[in-house]
Amino acid sequence: MRIQSILVDKIFINASDIEIHSHLKDDLELDSLGITEVIMEIEKEFEIGIPDEYIDNAIFVFDLVDLVDKAII
Repeated sequence: MRIQSILVDKIFINASDIEIHSHLKDDLELDSLGITEVIMEIEKEFEIGIPDEYIDNAIFVFDLVDLVDKAII
């Protein structure tokens, strides 16, 4: 999963520690700046734009997947 690879690169965590239901703040210890950086990297990787108002909705890893899905469709 490309999003998982981005998370591994950004927060230096093992891929096996990232699950689709992982909480970005509680489980992966990302703060709001970290989440923003991850989303910026996702935008770059997938060549998409994610509106700023959706960033606050990114709580779990599956939310990141959902943001990509919505931006691609």
